[in-house]
Amino acid sequence: SKNMEEKTLSMESKKIYLCRDNQVRDVPPILCPIFKNPKKLYLMGVPGKNSFIYSILNIMETDFLLKGPIQKEKSLDDFRNTIVYNLDDIYKKNNYKKKRYHKGTLRENILSSKVMLPQTINMISDYFEACLVIIDTETHLYSLGNDFRSGGKFIVMLRKNSYYQPILSTDGNHYFDEDILNELEKILKPEVEIVKTSSPTPTSPEPQEIKEIPKELKKEKDYKISELQKIACLLNISII
Repeated sequence: SKNMEEKTLSMESKKIYLCRDNQVRDVPPILCPIFKNPKKLYLMGVPGKNSFIYSILNIMETDFLLKGPIQKEKSLDDFRNTIVYNLDDIYKKNNYKKKRYHKGTLRENILSSKVMLPQTINMISDYFEACLVIIDTETHLYSLGNDFRSGGKFIVMLRKNSYYQPILSTDGNHYFDEDILNELEKILKPEVEIVKTSSPTPTSPEPQEIKEIPKELKKEKDYKISELQKIACLLNISII
C-alpha cells in the first residue's frame, strides 16, 4: 500500500495541469527545474477560442492582462488586421516562399479561424521576433513554433491538443534566454530534432533604380511600390 501511494504521488508530480479562463496556477513541479526562478512564474488561463492569440498578446502586450473582455476582443481584432495589413512585408522578410507557405492560407487563417495553423503560429512568432517554445502537456514533448534565434528572446507556452496557455512572470518580463532549451533537454524530449543555429534573416532586395521605360514589364508583384511609381511617372500616369 505504501509503495502504491508513493508511486501515485510520483506520477501526480509529473502531470502538467492547465487552468481555466482567467484563472492562474503555479508552474507544474515537473517544469520548475527549467526556470531560474519558478516561484515568480505562473500559468494564465485564456479562452478556448483564439487561445494562441490570447496567449501571445498576454506575453507581448504589457497592459493586455488588465483589459476587460470587450477591450481584449478589440485588441484581438486590431492585431489580426495589423498582421494582414503587413502580411506582404512579413512574408518577404522571413522568406516564407522557401517554406512554401501560401499567403492566402495565412490571411484566411488569421482572419477567420479560431485555431491557428502551424505556419500561422510561425508567422506570428516571427512578427514579434521571439522564439516560441511549446511544451505539450499530454506527450511531455517540446518543440519550437518557429526557427531558433540565437541570443534572442524566448517565450514559453503549454499546449493541450489545439489549446495554448502562456507562462508569465509576476515582474511583467515574460521572456527567457536560450539556456531554457538546455534545461528542457534534461527533463523532456523534443518532438523533432532542434537545430540550434540561426540562419541570417533574409532581407528584401533594394528597389531597382528605373531611369527609362522598360521594354518589357514584369508582373506587378515583382515590383516595389517605388518602382511602379517611377514607371508611372515616366509614362505620365498620375499616381495621386
